[in-house]
Amino acid sequence: GGTISGGVRVVDGDSLEIGTARIRLFGIDAPELRQLCRAADGSDVTCGLSARDTLARLIGGRVVACAPAEKTPSYDRTVAICTINDTGGTIDLSEAMIRAGYAIELKAHSHGRYSAAEREARDAKRGLWAGSFERPSEWRQRTAR
Repeated sequence: GGTISGGVRVVDGDSLEIGTARIRLFGIDAPELRQLCRAADGSDVTCGLSARDTLARLIGGRVVACAPAEKTPSYDRTVAICTINDTGGTIDLSEAMIRAGYAIELKAHSHGRYSAAEREARDAKRGLWAGSFERPSEWRQRTAR
């Protein structure tokens, strides 16, 4: 498949829609919209909403170009490496979300492509790393009906 690009609707911290295409950002997992995390002081924070808002802010109304990385028919969506062009060059949205601390790397898929960015976010206590959080996959299992 070719590159999918255009105006975007951000669904959550790791998925978006471009036209009718549903896209999941490659190699990362972000908290679900309803997921809560803990701040350093132990209070609840709406990390799922923060992750979505972070992705929307990163895109900032710019055109997103997504290059399909793998097909996941079970989810009826395309897993893709999505980028935006910034004055400083091309930004990989998966890496930017990890660097911001609002997504974690799925090493089984990414093979360590984003490990340095995750280490940087963790060391700087950015986003999710400022407090504690449940891995999104574990949260989904626990809250599944």
